[in-house]
Amino acid sequence: MASLFTKLVRKDIMKEVIAVIIEQGIGEPNFRFNGGRLCQHLSKNVTQMFEGTSFRQLLLMRCQEEYSHKDYYLQFEVSRLCGFTLFLSDIYSNVLTKEGHRFEVLRKGLISLLLLLMTYPSDDTLKCVGQVLKGSGRLLDRDDDKSFSDLMDALKDITLTSKVPDNIVSLLLSVIEYRASDWGQIKVSNSLSSPNSKLDNTATVYNKNVSEYEIEENYSSSDSEDDECYELNFEADEMDDEIAEAFEEFISLNE
Repeated sequence: MASLFTKLVRKDIMKEVIAVIIEQGIGEPNFRFNGGRLCQHLSKNVTQMFEGTSFRQLLLMRCQEEYSHKDYYLQFEVSRLCGFTLFLSDIYSNVLTKEGHRFEVLRKGLISLLLLLMTYPSDDTLKCVGQVLKGSGRLLDRDDDKSFSDLMDALKDITLTSKVPDNIVSLLLSVIEYRASDWGQIKVSNSLSSPNSKLDNTATVYNKNVSEYEIEENYSSSDSEDDECYELNFEADEMDDEIAEAFEEFISLNE
């Protein structure tokens, strides 16, 4: 483990490493889950500062940079926007603050991206929304946050009004049903998973002028004790040696 970070002594090198991880996460679906865990591993173990900036801050800055291009990507590179949204979901699910909390700024950024994707409903954008909510919806949902309720209302509207294939409709209905069950905590008697199922809720008008939650450049508030704490879905300590070995190989391949 001691030799793992010997090459990561300069800020420019660490920024390049983060850029490669982000690019891999955007473009390679099979990398995303382990990429999120890799980001948490580095966040936990890279303790040195890079010209006064921590690994977590550099990672969030790179996410902010990618996020700032979201409107352009929606118009011209929607596959990249979907890839980034999916990988950001894995980063949010895995990377923790020093106090063991998830980053609220990433939660708000993810909700903003999902709302944006739904303003241009297509097979790809709606599949992306459904996949993110199936995987991370439980972590994004908070009783005190109206933005997530707005997101689910928009999802219901789109399910009722958009002309998309049955498999996409089934995915979106399964998300709605999943949330109705308190993300699997209670049993729901009426299944909505069939494309022919009807929603009980009356469709509401969705305002496409989405209010954005910009990923802030000041990250000190993200480490606040006020952030809600969740447990990881895997035992990070048990993965340290495996991830360290994989990361050393990753560095050698990208030198």
